[in-house]
Amino acid sequence: MRRLWRGMAVAAVAFVSAAGLASGPAAAGMAACKQTAKQAFRSCKLGAQSDTKLALGKCANLVDPAARKPCNQQGMGRPCA
Repeated sequence: MRRLWRGMAVAAVAFVSAAGLASGPAAAGMAACKQTAKQAFRSCKLGAQSDTKLALGKCANLVDPAARKPCNQQGMGRPCA
């Protein structure tokens, strides 16, 4: 799911950047696209942070410290860039 949102955010940002040369009414439409891309990227980052916090919370419930360390490392994963 993270990859899907990241791909959508990257594509939207690239589109907005490429179309950023427009002016007049087209520029107003581009502002909406830019805002959509910005919010999609923010959503991706927040979703990744939520996934990380949930994973770390699950790791905290492990009784064995030896099992907790690799669990935490895995839970830190790679969020959206």
